[in-house]
Amino acid sequence: MHHTLRLFIGLSFFLSTAILSAQPLNIDSVSNFKFSGSIYPNTNEVWGHVDTSGNEYALVGRENGFSVISLADPSNPQLVYSDTSSASLWRDLKSWKGYAYVVNESSGGLEIYDLNALPDSVRKVGAFVGSNFPLIRAHNLYIDSSGVAYIFGSNNQLPNSSGTIFLDVDTDPESPIELGNYDSLYLHDGYVRDDTLYGSAVFDGTLLIIDVSDKQNPVLLGSVSTPSSFTHNVWLSDDGNTAFTTDEVSGAFITAYDVTDPSRITELDRIRTRDRTNIIPHNTHVFNDFLVTSYYTAGLSIIDASKPNILVETGYFDTSPNFNGGTFNGNWGAYPFLPSGLILATDMEEGLFVLRPNYKRASFLEMLVRDCDGNAISGAKIFLDNDSVAVSNLAGRVAYGSLLDGTYDLRIEAAGYYSELIQDLELRPGLTANLTPTLRDSSSRFKLVFADDQQNPIPSVSYSLRGENGIFNGVAAQNGQADINDLPFGDYELYLGKWGYKNVCIDQTTYSCATDTDLYLLEEGAEDNFELDLGWTVSGNETDGRWSRVKPLGVFDGTELSNPGVDALDRCGGRAFITGNGLGNADRFDVDSLTVLSSPSFDLSGYIDPYLVFYTWFYNGGTQANDRIQVSLIDTAGQSTTALSIRATNTMMSNWVIQDLRVSRYLDPLALDRIEIRVEDRSVSNILEAGLDGFFVSEGSFIGLEELDEEKAFLVYPNPVGELLNVQLRTDQFLSAELYDISGRKLVVAPLKQGTQHFDLSPFPSGIYVLRMIRKDGVIEQSKVIKQ
Repeated sequence: MHHTLRLFIGLSFFLSTAILSAQPLNIDSVSNFKFSGSIYPNTNEVWGHVDTSGNEYALVGRENGFSVISLADPSNPQLVYSDTSSASLWRDLKSWKGYAYVVNESSGGLEIYDLNALPDSVRKVGAFVGSNFPLIRAHNLYIDSSGVAYIFGSNNQLPNSSGTIFLDVDTDPESPIELGNYDSLYLHDGYVRDDTLYGSAVFDGTLLIIDVSDKQNPVLLGSVSTPSSFTHNVWLSDDGNTAFTTDEVSGAFITAYDVTDPSRITELDRIRTRDRTNIIPHNTHVFNDFLVTSYYTAGLSIIDASKPNILVETGYFDTSPNFNGGTFNGNWGAYPFLPSGLILATDMEEGLFVLRPNYKRASFLEMLVRDCDGNAISGAKIFLDNDSVAVSNLAGRVAYGSLLDGTYDLRIEAAGYYSELIQDLELRPGLTANLTPTLRDSSSRFKLVFADDQQNPIPSVSYSLRGENGIFNGVAAQNGQADINDLPFGDYELYLGKWGYKNVCIDQTTYSCATDTDLYLLEEGAEDNFELDLGWTVSGNETDGRWSRVKPLGVFDGTELSNPGVDALDRCGGRAFITGNGLGNADRFDVDSLTVLSSPSFDLSGYIDPYLVFYTWFYNGGTQANDRIQVSLIDTAGQSTTALSIRATNTMMSNWVIQDLRVSRYLDPLALDRIEIRVEDRSVSNILEAGLDGFFVSEGSFIGLEELDEEKAFLVYPNPVGELLNVQLRTDQFLSAELYDISGRKLVVAPLKQGTQHFDLSPFPSGIYVLRMIRKDGVIEQSKVIKQ
């Protein structure tokens, strides 16, 4: 099933905002806690805590203090502790071993709260103000897995600033120990893992990577400028290979960087929430390869970052419905690390939100678009089900992701090239479809050249190329060539035919940059397996039951198969001429009047003793059924001679039956113009069906209907045969033996000598075969062989 992509493009700003606010994506609201009597600015940062009993809490920074909110019942949060301290718009907090650590940009140093007695009580330990590195105020802090607290923005813009201070809060959580500092640049925020500090130098507009294994001698390893030059926060991926940053300005991005080599930091991708250009991002965090980000007036955003080069937003929730645009209102903080999976979000006007996310993986598409010379094609447009979704970059690469789950038609368009269509492309959540399409220059052609064994061109050869990219039919020009302009690269089945030549069926021919011309030599000989239209005509007054060149559908008359379900041949396509090839009851599309099938004109001048070989299907059911198929030979004067009359009394019904007509038995082969197969229903209550397939002209009797007698020079046994066929020669006058299948394909060639020889027929399917014995004097003797 195909799914149409729905892109919200071109909506007005206000309509877009209303839709986004009213319709969260993959995030549900559990509850909203508002502090009584609060006015803006109210809440700022939020962190989480779990007590020894497994109860979860929100640690909330307020403009004038610090609060602890119990989530024992997430739908009904309860305030269990509040403390009032220095008023400050900026307050940040983290926890370590049952203690909360809080800083602000006003005064009071590092405030410490003991949470270990929860759910009963919270104890304020006091404040740490430092000695070697005076700590009066700070913007942010982070505590690494070793219990080292990094205090960012200490004494910002004051003389003799200590910059970023390193404190040991693990040895004695209530009495931090000074370890060192970094004061080369002001760091607004940061993240630390394995003694590597990823710092946000907001005023410098750069992401810094610093070795802090020696806390008294930090070493800068590398840096990179972020897109909006106001680097606000940074967080590291779980595998440590990617850093994600935000710039705290309107229209800024979340940006992903490859940091595996700190000396060569490389941007991978960037994204805005809902692709809005007037929103300010604040802080982003990584949770199980998702980015959970607080945006001021747009609320909470969830991004699938499992492929950092293809960031895809898969969830959002607007906590700030009353504010829009690039103002510093709305969602300040987000915390996604609670064991319950709940997300805590603090909105400066609306208070604490408890949210339940549904983390959805995106599906991904990566492509490398090239021309036949291997050059990148930039600017190639990518469409999924006719919706434009991506454009190839200067390197010809496409990296696209979306919340898609289904099967789509992908089309690639580029100026100067034929478009490429890839049908039924599956896009599944968490999976990546990798494609390397090659586009054909608009001047390229796939050429088919047809000639006889003397290299003379054969005009008007019909062809059919069939593959995953469609069916392409046509007829060669008078010069024996077919230029196919719109054929996509790929593998195709190829069917060739012209009346007067043997059919050609190729299981696979490939059109690629390496192939542009195919030459085919056609062998003379009247043959038609009806895969192509070679000029047979239909006449008569029948309508629904008239002859048609189709793939047989198979229709039952009770328990009898009245119409064939397959064609007579096991190769070279699947079409035959069938009367009334329609689904339904047997009498719905059967022959009720007269339908006549006529061949093109014959030229049998190259034959000595031609036989017409073909398969027929006959079914006649109902009351007083006595209808027939009449096969007539029409000479050049228009005279008709009946050669075969097929009735229920003289043929096997509900089966393909091979026929072998010796032309000279009825008229001079040079006088034969065409053959007609006439099907006429003489009783309206009868069910009459017919079929024709596998027509060709054989030199001599092809299937050897004459029985071999004892006086012949060879014996073939057993017949029917299972696997091993014995050929006993009574003379040394034979040179070789050839085994053919019923359609004339040569399968085996073997030399002969007097005595008994054995032929292994186990590789071949059950059916009728012809064994031709070639004598030294050129005479050919043959025998029909039936393999069980």
